[in-house]
Amino acid sequence: MKYILGCIFLLQFYSLGAQCPKLIWSDEFDGTELNKDKWSFQLGDGCDINLCQWGNNELQWYTSSKENLEVSDGTLKLIARKQNVQNRSYTSARIRSLQKGDFKFGRIEARMRLPVGQGIWPAFWMLPTDNVYGDWPQSGELDIMEYLGHEPNTVHGTLHYGNSWPNNASTTKDFTNTLTGFDQDFHVFAIEWSINTIKWFVDGYLYSTKSTNDLNGLRWPFDQKFHILLNLAVGGNWPGNPNSSTAFPQIFEIDYVRVYEDLDQPSIAGVTSIKAGDRQTYQILNLPTNAKVDWIVPPLVKILSGQGTDHLQVEWGSGPGRIMVNLTTDCIQSKLLQLEISIKPELSRSIILENFDQSPRIKKISSTGMLSRDIPNPGTNSINASNLCGKYVRSATQQYDVLAYDIEDIKSAADFISSTSKFYLDLYTDAPIGTQVLLQLENKNQALPANYPIGRHSRYMVTTTKQNEWERLAFHFLDKPGNTVSDFGVNQLILLFASNSFTGHTYYFDNFDIYTLSNTVGIQSIDIPKALKIFPNPIVDQLSLNWDGNETLLSAQLYDTTGKQIRNVFPRAKRLYTWTLADLSKGSYIIKLIFDDGSHFSSKIIKD
Repeated sequence: MKYILGCIFLLQFYSLGAQCPKLIWSDEFDGTELNKDKWSFQLGDGCDINLCQWGNNELQWYTSSKENLEVSDGTLKLIARKQNVQNRSYTSARIRSLQKGDFKFGRIEARMRLPVGQGIWPAFWMLPTDNVYGDWPQSGELDIMEYLGHEPNTVHGTLHYGNSWPNNASTTKDFTNTLTGFDQDFHVFAIEWSINTIKWFVDGYLYSTKSTNDLNGLRWPFDQKFHILLNLAVGGNWPGNPNSSTAFPQIFEIDYVRVYEDLDQPSIAGVTSIKAGDRQTYQILNLPTNAKVDWIVPPLVKILSGQGTDHLQVEWGSGPGRIMVNLTTDCIQSKLLQLEISIKPELSRSIILENFDQSPRIKKISSTGMLSRDIPNPGTNSINASNLCGKYVRSATQQYDVLAYDIEDIKSAADFISSTSKFYLDLYTDAPIGTQVLLQLENKNQALPANYPIGRHSRYMVTTTKQNEWERLAFHFLDKPGNTVSDFGVNQLILLFASNSFTGHTYYFDNFDIYTLSNTVGIQSIDIPKALKIFPNPIVDQLSLNWDGNETLLSAQLYDTTGKQIRNVFPRAKRLYTWTLADLSKGSYIIKLIFDDGSHFSSKIIKD
């Protein structure tokens, strides 16, 4: 089954439109057997090559049986089954193009539909044909697409490199489809690989770029020939093992694998997470000359301008959706690029930490610079019309100036990492535009000036866009410096103005607040589910969803407090849906519901 739109075979095209891209290797899987001129099987559990359980504690035994690999109806199917072979409890398939398809640079892509289930681990990746720089990972590993079956909306692109295990290194980035899982339909996963840069794409959307600068001075081994691997693993260190919810057989289906000599093929660009009602522009990069462009938007999205061009401006409606563009050129008659758009959760102020008009919820412990309270506002505007504010003069003699507070209102710091809670601050400063302010959550009993990162939980950052003018800033998660403080162990907050500098600017601040997720998120349609009930909460085994209306529940998604999606089901239910969550670990979660009228709802739930 080739990728067909309007019954027309799809090819790629060159970005300048002067010539079509050069396809140098491909397998369309149009036959009934695996093409042995292009692929070889890898069999067993890896012990024969001194890599037992393939180095990851995987549970499968790879075979060449038609029960585990099938070519039919235009696709390749790698099939994992629960059956005992040798000393393993599962069978599956793994193939590679070694010595039959070895490549150095170019565009490598495949169109695939992924399986779903706990402990299921399909991958589309590359290894060096010759270990020029040494054994793994010194000569590199290039993961075009990896996926965990219990996270059906997310794929990962990774580079492995560095010194021999256990001193190996990696750099990775994931991509999440917010509306539908990758098990629901075919998607195109690709890299564009040049001498010192690798780019990752999903359905024509560039989501990650890695270069020699990302390897922290370690050797860039991706300048040699690599070959392609396709496999479907069961269990392992990363996905964990299957459980009672995992259905077998599992099928990893591949429509085609193609390798092009040319880079810079057309891609779609734009913001993927927006607010309801936002105006946004989406763009086609590397559009060939004389290309015909047809944008397709969801029903609740209004096209303002740009239909038929490489720039489309839209006004977004109340719900999430998918932006698509169909391209036609001299080389092809149809190519579809697409991008799923999510609606940002609506946060509302829940805690006023300090506004200089009432008693603060935070208590100053110490400061490197000079803090003054209840100072007249240096310049009222529409952002801040208060009479009083705080004033902090940074110490120009200190590289790391610290303003520290006691705080008792952080129930779970993970909420700030997942952006279900955020810190907001009004700021007025004479510091230059682009100055950064860090907010760090700590445990004061562990964090000492000389023992960083011990005692530090997480860091958040804002960057100024105004000078000598008030602006409202939202702190965004930056990183987790250490792992010694639990999500529930934060009792200290510090602000670092222009950290790692010797500057003495003045910072006026006000309305230091915590915002949290509203019970209803982005619901603006008059046809939203009426009297929506989620019960019981806390839950034990089952969660019931009940609403008074004709809306169809399209998707129910569950996120942990780090923002990672851990469940996604597609009930297509009306009025009532019961979700079995007996195997869910105890703790706090966010449930997100999406209905067919574009309305959606998010709320916190607790599992006992």
